[in-house]
Amino acid sequence: MMNNTDDDGHEIDEDSSYDWICHTIFYGIVAVIGAISNGISLSYFLTRKKVSLGNKLLALLNIADASICLLLASCIPLLTFLDKSTVSESTVTFIRSFLFSSIFVSVLVSGLVTTCLCVVRTLSIVSPLYAVKRGVLFGSLSIIVTCFIFQETFANFLRPSPNKADEAIDLVFVQYCIRFVYIGELALMILVVSLGCAISFIKLSTNNEALGQSQISESNRKASYTVLILSLMYVLFNGLNVALVLVDTLNHFYSAQYGRLLIHYSKSVEVIGILIMNALVPSSSALNPVVYMVRIAGFRSHTRALLGRLSSLVRCRRRPSPDMDSTMDFNPTITTRMSTCAL
Repeated sequence: MMNNTDDDGHEIDEDSSYDWICHTIFYGIVAVIGAISNGISLSYFLTRKKVSLGNKLLALLNIADASICLLLASCIPLLTFLDKSTVSESTVTFIRSFLFSSIFVSVLVSGLVTTCLCVVRTLSIVSPLYAVKRGVLFGSLSIIVTCFIFQETFANFLRPSPNKADEAIDLVFVQYCIRFVYIGELALMILVVSLGCAISFIKLSTNNEALGQSQISESNRKASYTVLILSLMYVLFNGLNVALVLVDTLNHFYSAQYGRLLIHYSKSVEVIGILIMNALVPSSSALNPVVYMVRIAGFRSHTRALLGRLSSLVRCRRRPSPDMDSTMDFNPTITTRMSTCAL
């Protein structure tokens, strides 16, 4: 495809512009759906009278998923704007590093919370009398998340200087090593979640009462199936994403070390692969509240009530109010509606 030029005489790659438009539209849709759905589900889990350990973990998962959707949606438009602006290169590099590090940390936190949720639910099925200590669990989560942040901060400090070729080669090698650590962490979480899913499914599907059928209450069984569905979605979406990221990282690592690609593919295949790879994680994050909508009756009632209040608020704001004060005393219908809007 031919390239056009802008007002300053610089070439504009139409393929790149098309790719940017596709990515921006997709991430924009995912951001809207993910932010709204995770915001509603977060309000549901935070306003419940009985705040159980599972509800707290689900609330944390909503926060991490909403962060993933919003960060990925803002990443491409913001970086494109910065590349075309007059902002200094060091500032662009800092913002780019901060965005990608935030995305990596959010993905790791989402996987970590999903792993904890799956393990806690599996323990409640295997050993219903065992109580997980919340302080130990959330303390461990805080330590691990802090390690994730330090890991990404350390990776950002390893930016090679363009004037030192030898240093650049060494630092690029270390950066790829850190990326392999990131892939290994996600793979380990996926493995743990897979094992938890297998154990939970076996315990829930067995018909032998001696194996614990009678020990699992109906509410616990339904909640366990909900967590099982969430865990299977995580394994499916993120497992495929890790496989694609591993292939892409190995290909670029081989190219950086030996000057040629390990796997050769066309530009269209690369664009489709990147789109699928970048779409899997935010899609999983945006679809999690759909599971709550299908599986949890209280969540459906909460969503209907919340949307009803928002709809009433919008109608009240749109209703014209000239001479309203003079008519309210004589029209009981208007008085009742205005009282409802005020509530």
